[in-house]
Amino acid sequence: MADDRQIPSARAAAAMPITALSTAAPPLQIIVLELLQFWTASRGPAATLLPACDLPIGHGLLHPLCFARLFDDAPWRAVVLQPLRRPRDARYGRLTHRAGRHQQVVAVRKGPGPAPFDGVRALLAHLGVEPADHDLRFTEDRFHLPALALETFGWRVRLDGIGLGRVDWVQRAAGVELATPARVIALGVERLGICLQGVDGVDELAWSADQRYADLRRAEERMLSAYAFEIVDGAELRRRLEDLDRDAVRCLDATLPLPAFEAAVRSLHVLELLAARDALDDDQQRLWTERIRQRVVAVGAQLRDAAGDDGNGDEARDDGA
Repeated sequence: MADDRQIPSARAAAAMPITALSTAAPPLQIIVLELLQFWTASRGPAATLLPACDLPIGHGLLHPLCFARLFDDAPWRAVVLQPLRRPRDARYGRLTHRAGRHQQVVAVRKGPGPAPFDGVRALLAHLGVEPADHDLRFTEDRFHLPALALETFGWRVRLDGIGLGRVDWVQRAAGVELATPARVIALGVERLGICLQGVDGVDELAWSADQRYADLRRAEERMLSAYAFEIVDGAELRRRLEDLDRDAVRCLDATLPLPAFEAAVRSLHVLELLAARDALDDDQQRLWTERIRQRVVAVGAQLRDAAGDDGNGDEARDDGA
């Protein structure tokens, strides 16, 4: 593991003090409810509230239901509150604005609607933040995930110097040029909470009236950090990558793109764990990124074909049941 990480041992991390509970309002659980209420009850067609997926993903757009709808040109709006796992961001709970596991709210729109910038401003106003009174910035930034052949044109969102997330036009996914780009707003829930409550870091967040974020999550963050940096076995993870790749191929051969995509997403998480453990060299990293990309490109082709299907195949199966 690289020396510049300066990560303490699990025992040393466990001895670190926890900052006293902030009394700032609103609590994080209320912020979450307000976020979802804003998009599911906002003007125009309400967004569909998707259940969080049970996969170890690093961005809410990798939610299989969100990803699949990228290839459908029909108008669609959805929002999901998704737990994210980013092993390389884990630091035993030492960092104030970053963690190996956190929450992201992602709103996806295909079809007509207000500009995403206006959506962010309206959301902040809904949460009691008047953008004109704060330093709200949108900084142009392209987002590219090579393993998913996904490209966007977008902006980073910062409020009073704190990065909240991104606004993106998804133009290409799984190697497919999208006929109808998707507009995506992805914001970190904890970062929003830090801004709204005026605290210095995630541990100080009030989760509820009598619970701190640290009370619920800090022990978990320490354990997950210890697992990522001390416990995982590189050889075992490489075998797991091979198994997941074979699983993806079997699913693609059976024209089951969503299970194949799930296998690819799990592979990405394993790749992240290997990177956190420094258990892959650059050549292996490139090799596995390309193998996962090939599977995802095949997934995109099948999803695109399914989106153009008029449903006659399903009707024939129903008639013969």
